[in-house]
Amino acid sequence: MIETSPTIQRIFAANRGLPAIEIIDAVHGMGLEAAIGATPSDTRSMAYDKADAKTGLPVSESHMERDSYVNIQWMLEAATRTGSDAIHPGYGFLSEDPEFARQVELFGLHFIGPTVHALTVFGSKTRYRQHARESGVPVIPASRLYVYKEGENGGGLTHGITRRVGKVGALFGKGYSRSGISRVTGRLDKQPVQFAKALAATVTEQMFPVTLEQVVMEAVGFIEMNGDIVIKSPYGGGGMGTALLPGISQLLLDDRPLALKRIEGAIRASNRTSERARRSGVYFEKLIANAGHLEMQVIADKHSNVHVLKFERDCSWQINARKMVEQSPSSKIDAEERETLRRYAQEIIRNVHSHGVFTVEFLKDMDGGGLYSLEVNPRLQVEHKVSEFVTHVGNDEILHIIPTQIDIANGRRIDSLDHECRGHSVQARILVNVDESTGGYLTEFTVPDIEGITVIANFDDALYVPGGYDGHIAKIIAVGENAEQANGRLLEALTGTRLTGVPNNVKFIVENMKRPEFQDGSYTTGFVSNATMMDIFQS
Repeated sequence: MIETSPTIQRIFAANRGLPAIEIIDAVHGMGLEAAIGATPSDTRSMAYDKADAKTGLPVSESHMERDSYVNIQWMLEAATRTGSDAIHPGYGFLSEDPEFARQVELFGLHFIGPTVHALTVFGSKTRYRQHARESGVPVIPASRLYVYKEGENGGGLTHGITRRVGKVGALFGKGYSRSGISRVTGRLDKQPVQFAKALAATVTEQMFPVTLEQVVMEAVGFIEMNGDIVIKSPYGGGGMGTALLPGISQLLLDDRPLALKRIEGAIRASNRTSERARRSGVYFEKLIANAGHLEMQVIADKHSNVHVLKFERDCSWQINARKMVEQSPSSKIDAEERETLRRYAQEIIRNVHSHGVFTVEFLKDMDGGGLYSLEVNPRLQVEHKVSEFVTHVGNDEILHIIPTQIDIANGRRIDSLDHECRGHSVQARILVNVDESTGGYLTEFTVPDIEGITVIANFDDALYVPGGYDGHIAKIIAVGENAEQANGRLLEALTGTRLTGVPNNVKFIVENMKRPEFQDGSYTTGFVSNATMMDIFQS
């Protein structure tokens, strides 16, 4: 790495909870100052206490404090009041919002993340699929995007036109948004064919209005051709807006009215995620029931250097597409497949021409062996430390991803990323289930002191957990020389963990870590798919 003169001195964490704590700790580790804005209940949080500069955030008219963390204007004003010169969005909330990144730059602040263009491309799963295909990376068979408004007739001439144009975009288009096209017209003015492809894809993305009933019948046709499906919102991250329908193809044969009802319910649920993103629309994807979910970590500087870490993360332990336990490396792929995924990830990020830290997600069909790209998360991941603990750079130091993000924002050139990946790491997300409006109090949270265990936790001195958020209060990470040692340490730590006062997922994780398919690494995304809320959250 080549040093540059630092311009960033105080970094505002535009987040709360665990991501805010991790940002502040990383900023302090670099000798810089950290700032934060907090709602009333978060002014007693650990992140607020750690920050060098702090200010309050108003509570929105909805009276939901979480809405304060997605108010762009309030966040920018808070960053200004605290004298910050950069903003780190963390994960969740505004971290993938291109408008937030644009406004940060207009305010004259550094945005510690990728370009607006990259956030736009990766912010829509349908647009990303087009980008992946142009990068030569396989994607799972899927439909086009369907935009519907309940109770309105979406057929007619517009329906027919967009169906025809949509085929062009789906086959060839790059999927630029309107803003994306304006950014590239200078580069494409002598390439009318490429511009037409981009335009066709954009029309596909933003048009194709139909009724809900028509979307249901389109789904039925897709199921008849491809088997069971997943219904997705293009704009949902972290599993939001994803509805799996295993067995739906057989149910259509056995009980068609019930099958149609389930399809309609899944479409409605996915579309609600789109509406929360101020958009609308869903699409269908072939369900790969027996799949391994794998991620490649990518680091790109502002000088066109793109580096992919040598070890992947295995994130196959999921419930409703939400990850719960992650580890690195995975036993689901061999050395040749690992290099294939690294090559795919590099092409996908290189072709978006952006700096930043990215996670490229893939599925492996454990029955057929196919490797497919799912999406890119252009931000910090909850599980980023799983990669850090097995990635060694320099004088055998582990890689630190948040400081790397800050270095990139500062303009540091990374011509080479000499690193060695060795050992094994595994992380468990500790979740609690508290009342949405009142939150809840832990009576105890202790983790035994075991070699190779790191705990990152979020609650205040009174052990209070506010409601209205996802209930993710801690991460417990274990490292070892191999998977057996790392998983053994994590199991020992979780077995000895005392978490009382609120229902939580510790016992659930312990029970399932003991299963042979987890022990040998053969578990897939259906590993705990039948678990209920009562199974997951136990007192």
